[in-house]
Amino acid sequence: MTRGMTVFYLLLTLVGGIAIIVSMVNIQWVHGDEWRERGLKREAGLRTDPARRGNIYSSDGKILATTVTECDFYLDLLNTVVMENGKPVMNGRGIPLESGIADSNFARYLDTVCEMLAEAMPQRSAAYYRDKIATERAKEKPRRCFLVERRVPYSVWQSILRLPGWRVGVVKQVDGRSVVRQVRAHIYGNMAGNTIGFDNARDKGTYTGLEDLQPSIVRGQDGIFNCRRLTKGIWLPDEPRERKEVPQRTDNDKVDTVVVQNKVDGKSIISTIDTRYQDIAESSLRKALRLYGGTSGCAVLMEMETGYVLACANLALDTASHSYLEMRDENVAVSHVYEPGSTFKTIIMTAMLSDPEIKIDTAMKVKAVYKDFGGKNGEIKDSHKKKDSLSVKEVIEESSNVGMCDLGWMYYNKRRNELVELVKGMFPYEDLHLDVAAREYKTWVND
Repeated sequence: MTRGMTVFYLLLTLVGGIAIIVSMVNIQWVHGDEWRERGLKREAGLRTDPARRGNIYSSDGKILATTVTECDFYLDLLNTVVMENGKPVMNGRGIPLESGIADSNFARYLDTVCEMLAEAMPQRSAAYYRDKIATERAKEKPRRCFLVERRVPYSVWQSILRLPGWRVGVVKQVDGRSVVRQVRAHIYGNMAGNTIGFDNARDKGTYTGLEDLQPSIVRGQDGIFNCRRLTKGIWLPDEPRERKEVPQRTDNDKVDTVVVQNKVDGKSIISTIDTRYQDIAESSLRKALRLYGGTSGCAVLMEMETGYVLACANLALDTASHSYLEMRDENVAVSHVYEPGSTFKTIIMTAMLSDPEIKIDTAMKVKAVYKDFGGKNGEIKDSHKKKDSLSVKEVIEESSNVGMCDLGWMYYNKRRNELVELVKGMFPYEDLHLDVAAREYKTWVND
């Protein structure tokens, strides 16, 4: 190398060294505070410790809803021999050391895993899981994060972890998030589903039904604490968990207000639903819907002395399973509208009899069987023909559509709004403000 080239490389090295020093000074002192603040925001922050929701009990002492732990079951199915310096690493028995689930342990316990999954998830068979897992394992490049089943009970997931050699193959985190989570479970399955309540698909973090009754009581208060990142996806509290509780942030507080609060688990509530009556109501309603080919229906049982609802069944036809179920966000008893039918005749009649402006003689005769009141859809017919005319008393006994319309036409043809107000006075069409959160239908239109 010539002397000129040597000088050139020395100068190049010197310039590079000066550039590095200038950059260090710039980072450390000129913009040091800015970078330290960015690093602090990245490595420290507030984390939430979710409160455990309270249980919902029936009036006969059964748990209707509670919080359980469930998991998504993923497997790392890649199995390779551990190599060191180009040679396989042997264990104490002279057998090559394997990463992932060893072939011997995989073959020996695969049936056990599949049987446990099938028992916990009755909609699938053990053969289904065996074929699914074995097919993926046999590929040249099996997936390292293979989804076997969602919503697996935590006890089953833990049992699989305890099988020899399987712990290394069960994925614990996906995309930096734990596969284990807390969820609400209805102990009696689909029974009284809408009354108990579901998580609200349209508004994340909220619930319907009794789950939304006094949500601050059932839900509790999440804990919020300062923490620092240890590694990806793992955060540790900055200080002991026993800390002084301070008021929660309000909308008027600054965005950067530091909020730390203790976790308070939700409290349990006891509903008026009786599982014995609920079971009878649902079975009877399902039988009636099948008999008459209905698409939806409800059955509500109320205790007259107290007004307590002992059973509230809401069934709708699920076209996928061809069965009648409590469909999410389909609280038929509250959110659906049905024609009141002949039951409304008694309300109209009571309103007429309470009108001080007129006197209705229950023995008087009115038209029956058929009458044309004129105008669009003015023809009214009775479904059964007995007499051409009926007394007011017989109008109710025979449930005569023509007779009831004739009475209304006779006294309220020119003052229909007065009849509307009479009906509203004894049967107000207002929001019911029920204890269960649902899409309550607003029915009354004053026309």
